Amino acid sequence: MLDKQRLTATAIVEAEVISRFQGARPLTDRELAAHGKQFAAGWQLPGLLSSGKHQLHLLLPEGFPFPRPRVAVNPVEPVLKWPHLEEGGLLCIASDEAPHSPENPIASVVHAIDRAQTLVNDCLEGRGFEHFEDEFVSYWNRWAKTEQPVRSLCHPDGPSRLVRAWFGKSFTVVAEDDAILRAWLKGFFGEKMERDNFTPREIPFIWLEKVPRPADYPGTVGALLRLVQSDDRSKALLEGLLLDQAASNKTVLLGCRTRHGVGLGAVRILKPQATRGRGDPLIKGGFRGTPPKSILLARYSAAPVVGANVIRCDPSWVHGRDHNPAVGVLSTKSAVILGVGSVGSSVATLLAKSGVGKITLVDPQLLASENTGRHELGANSVERGKAAQLATSLRQRFPHLAIEAEGKSWQEFARIKPEQLTSVDLIISTMGAWSQESELNAAVLKLPSFAPILYGWTEPHAAAGHAVVFMDRTACLRCLTDDLGELRTPVTSWSGDTTKQIPACGGSFQPYGAVELEHTIALIAELALDVLAGEVHASTHRVWIGRCHVLQRAGGHWNPGWVKANLDPGDGGRVVELSVSGDPHCPACRAKA
Repeated sequence: MLDKQRLTATAIVEAEVISRFQGARPLTDRELAAHGKQFAAGWQLPGLLSSGKHQLHLLLPEGFPFPRPRVAVNPVEPVLKWPHLEEGGLLCIASDEAPHSPENPIASVVHAIDRAQTLVNDCLEGRGFEHFEDEFVSYWNRWAKTEQPVRSLCHPDGPSRLVRAWFGKSFTVVAEDDAILRAWLKGFFGEKMERDNFTPREIPFIWLEKVPRPADYPGTVGALLRLVQSDDRSKALLEGLLLDQAASNKTVLLGCRTRHGVGLGAVRILKPQATRGRGDPLIKGGFRGTPPKSILLARYSAAPVVGANVIRCDPSWVHGRDHNPAVGVLSTKSAVILGVGSVGSSVATLLAKSGVGKITLVDPQLLASENTGRHELGANSVERGKAAQLATSLRQRFPHLAIEAEGKSWQEFARIKPEQLTSVDLIISTMGAWSQESELNAAVLKLPSFAPILYGWTEPHAAAGHAVVFMDRTACLRCLTDDLGELRTPVTSWSGDTTKQIPACGGSFQPYGAVELEHTIALIAELALDVLAGEVHASTHRVWIGRCHVLQRAGGHWNPGWVKANLDPGDGGRVVELSVSGDPHCPACRAKA
């Protein structure tokens, strides 16, 4: 279907190349293949580089003009000799996701050639090598030779120190202490992570004063020691690892701060190779027992070192790539969520994604198959406890967070663990049942030590949604509702019953889909995060007003009482924030008094 457009674009580029670059010639199939990827056409462009030895190759990928054009250097230079140089001599001059215009292939090609010419000439003339430092992680990962990565939970900063490491079959995990390490492994692997399998080791985390370039990447222990020769603390930690005869897996975590953020790498130290007929160089060589430390270190200097990729799993990286200032606060906060159905399960997931440090899920119900269309859980959790299944899922996704489950009613939870409702930073109720929330409201009013409490719910057909947080006891949920739990002034108005029946006793539900629900879920989660981050100090009521055409399609309309008291929603699709004040006639507040 697009073959004609592709052929036309290639022909236009060919004509431009031949007219613009004297001596340009098409590349042979063999020359195209030398660059390692599938290219439909290419040309050699002479005379653009300061070195007479090198030329640029313009390459058009299959599918051009939709994929961007590539440029390579010929002859192919080794990876890591120059910055921005990939396998096959390809030059990284823009990411694959960077925008370019398929409708103007000439502009894309000229831009690529200009960038490549500048890049290669800079390298040939000794400029631009600081980019090795700016993009340390990319170059280190290209250099690394071991296939087993290291997952780091460590705080991404100095000073050099000892940390704890667990060596698994497919990856290694490092953390600041055993408690953090054990909790992460239990969350990731589940209960099968038995205590017997938890055998952590101590390894050095070396914080480098200077960002190394590929020429400095250590291939031997001697080269590794030279990296830290000006830092006595780092040198002592590294020598301690080398001298530790019990440490069979000698791994070192490395960190540095680049102009664009923190870079982490790791190395694994292999045993020195024995010379013919000499045996193990670490225990032999004319000494009775273990050789002196100075001899051992000297023998280790030629031992090979291989690099390993480091995958950062610390909260600052997972929840914002070091650019989310709220993470530091949220990671210390805790929330209890009462009711993890269609609303609560998604609110819990958003709080976990945002990095809330501890989340306790309370719900006595089992998941039904008809729940899965609006729930975070799926068919593999049907007829299992919602709270436990969701906690397991979230722990596996975010093993650095503390996610707990209580398969009980909130009343039983409050009786057994009352301290959790007073010491927690926020209680969130998404039970959506007036019989439960009216009792909860009364309990909160009777016990001023309860944490701030947030209620979240939807109006019929999820055409509007509400999130109300009570930061103190000057107002309560009953101040906003009638004796049946209905909002005194709802946003929407309906004729007749909005629930639907199923062929079961007591089987009724509100018909709405997952998409309509997402707006209210985001509303509740956002208010919860604002409270936890310290941005909300007074009781607050936020309202999601859905789009008018969705409301009308479901048979509803804007409530005249809401319009008179607040505003005309018009076409809808907006969030409104209202102040919360106590009702002097509220029976729940009067009962408290």
